[in-house]
Amino acid sequence: MPRAGQLKNKVNFTDNKNYNKTQSFQGYTKIIIICIDRDDDIGIKSGIETPIIGKDYCIEAGTRLAIEDPEDSDCNAVFGAIKSYEEFRTKGYDVEVTIVAGEFNRGVEGDVKIAQEIDKVLDRYNA
Repeated sequence: MPRAGQLKNKVNFTDNKNYNKTQSFQGYTKIIIICIDRDDDIGIKSGIETPIIGKDYCIEAGTRLAIEDPEDSDCNAVFGAIKSYEEFRTKGYDVEVTIVAGEFNRGVEGDVKIAQEIDKVLDRYNA
């Protein structure tokens, strides 16, 4: 079993690179935190269309989803993305947070929708 920071492939070759979580994102001018709701629970349960861009809108969407279905794990994902946004913001990064969604039980079609929504976010945010 590889230790934290190590990757192991099927032929037992271990990548011994140590990944430093405190290392800065030097060279990056903009960061986008993307929360992906693959099965579109946020749209189905709260009636909000994606992509959702911006902290306040993501908080509203996460809250509405939590009210509709408090046990949905997507609630944790949304608020986890917002927490990451806040952490980067306090470190001085130009950061944005967004929620994108696929489609319920649509597999590859849902993945295509996710890719299209990410493209929309990137176009708007100029990242």
